[in-house]
Amino acid sequence: MRRPQILLLAGLAAGLFIYHALLVRQWVREDRQPPGWDPAVHLGTALDYRDAWREGDLLRLLLTKSRPGHPPYPPVYHYSLIPLLESPHPQTVVAVLNLGYFMILLLASGWAAFRLGGPWAAAATLLACGLSPGLLLKFREAFPDLSIAAWVTLTYALLLESGFYERRRESVLLGLAAALAMNSKWGAVLYLVPAWLAGLGSPVRRRNLWLATAIVAASCLPWYLVNGVQMLPRIWASVILGHHQGQPLTWTWGNWWYYPDFLVMCYSWPGFLLFSAGALRALYRDRTGPRRALTLCAAAWLAFSYLVCTVVPSKDWRYILPAAGALPALGAAGLPAPALGAAVLIALWHRGATLRPEPGDWHMEDVLKTVESRRDPSRPVSTLCVLPNHREVNSTSLGFMARHAGLSRVSMGCEQNEIPEWADFVLLKTGDLGAFFADNTRRITAEAQTDKGLFARAFRASARWPLPDGSEAVLFEARRDLPRLRGERTFPTLQVRSAALEGVRIVPQGADAYEIRVATLTLAKLPAPVKDLRLVLSGARLLEDGGRIYVLGVGTVTLASGGFSWRDLAEALSGRSRLPVTVSAADGRVSVGARLGPLPADLAFRVGGLDGQLELRVERIALAGLGLPKPGPRSWDLGPRPPNQPYAIVLRPVHADERGLWIGEDSETGRWRSRL
Repeated sequence: MRRPQILLLAGLAAGLFIYHALLVRQWVREDRQPPGWDPAVHLGTALDYRDAWREGDLLRLLLTKSRPGHPPYPPVYHYSLIPLLESPHPQTVVAVLNLGYFMILLLASGWAAFRLGGPWAAAATLLACGLSPGLLLKFREAFPDLSIAAWVTLTYALLLESGFYERRRESVLLGLAAALAMNSKWGAVLYLVPAWLAGLGSPVRRRNLWLATAIVAASCLPWYLVNGVQMLPRIWASVILGHHQGQPLTWTWGNWWYYPDFLVMCYSWPGFLLFSAGALRALYRDRTGPRRALTLCAAAWLAFSYLVCTVVPSKDWRYILPAAGALPALGAAGLPAPALGAAVLIALWHRGATLRPEPGDWHMEDVLKTVESRRDPSRPVSTLCVLPNHREVNSTSLGFMARHAGLSRVSMGCEQNEIPEWADFVLLKTGDLGAFFADNTRRITAEAQTDKGLFARAFRASARWPLPDGSEAVLFEARRDLPRLRGERTFPTLQVRSAALEGVRIVPQGADAYEIRVATLTLAKLPAPVKDLRLVLSGARLLEDGGRIYVLGVGTVTLASGGFSWRDLAEALSGRSRLPVTVSAADGRVSVGARLGPLPADLAFRVGGLDGQLELRVERIALAGLGLPKPGPRSWDLGPRPPNQPYAIVLRPVHADERGLWIGEDSETGRWRSRL
């Protein structure tokens, strides 16, 4: 390549970097949007990793916390988010980080085009990708997809540069790039299949292929082995969710056009047709000769990625980002000089659709500050129920913002029945409520705006904010003058969250305190009935209406007595696991047995607890009679764990005997047993 061509490509790359740096600078200065749903999840995962680093918790650095609707995510992209968490608005300054990933994607696409068609193809590809509105669509938000796209594209550029694993140095760099892709998001493996198959040729190629594979495996296996059990079912659940969310069915035209439509957004209709024609011309021109393998590899990169993304029911345009640079790279390689000039002009014309900042204030920080200032300081946690599921107003975004701001006593969540239960505050949005909300949410929202009915008995409006879309955010707080229950109440059945209660008696004990006796309590996830349960609620806000009890909040739940039998527990575990499970105990030692296919498995442990602690000591783990390493003693703090447990739990002594596990005084000896 001649010096003027080198200077041209370097100048184009530098110019594009300066152009996007100026756009990012404008974005950081002006944009006021809260993080959306998924960006809030990724920023929250970065918070998890940061806290694990600060606390020196090696297990949490590997065992990644998953969130509702999301599998756990590998660490590389989320580690790169950690420095941004020092900013008061990390969801905005993430554009600075993403500029780096975008430049890797851009330069790698140009590099691949250079290997396929020379410097003029590289120049056209740099401009087409660098000015593409589609590639910039998720540039400004915290998504790992831009990171995985950058590393996958770099992997293919290195594959072409290495002569398909002919050169060791480039093969090692290829392995490092693929490892970064795999450690950014688990979906990378699907895009990299053609790159791996390209090495199954000569012995030299195979040796370098296995070297690159070893680099990927060494860097990825620890995280994937630790998280695989929880990751795979969640990925499968996400994959099959697409059709239920209104995505086009697999064998419909809308499904097969979904990702080409995104490429049209990226490069415009004229650009898409021009690059497609160039790709076909390159494949025909190079059907024989030394460039055949290079052209086929680029075509396989694009075609295989398109096929996999199209067949998967879950759809999002960002899923095809790792192959989006392949079309202009391959297409430009097949275009003659006049057509390349046309492609450049089209790219300059099409850039006008670049995403712009939104300076309007959504006041979500003000909402959280108001909740913090008005919450009851005597309660361990105050729960905010967010009714809308709007892109800018939703519980996921507010949950991250509260955690990032250090508001540890403010949590998101509630149980939406006739009114929001287990809620100290309720946030309502007028107008557009967003996507995927229940009919119950619409009914509660409509009732809340009338200032009548059951909602008005439980909550009152305390603050309002105008929103940029012309709607209004309204914050309600639970009334502190709720009428207390007078006298004893009995109910044949009650449903409290996922727990079914039978034979319920509620006795007022004083200011916001109640004793509750339950003949049988059954949990949905583990239907082992708890018998003769006695609870004492402190700081409780209960509302009675229409023959049922609504729980607005509880400060502390004291488990005074009750228990379940080993027989009932064994039946529940067998039903849930679909394996034959036995449970027994002797001298306080609990033994659990099961069969994993032909192999017997055994677990023996002791359990105890008192006040706010639950303790467990494993004494034996065995598979097929062979002892396995056992963990050390563990204890759990039973303090508030919002959103599912926004209250503290206090235990009376816990003990196990031959019949079952019991809380309270030992009925046979009359003695109190507490810690292990």
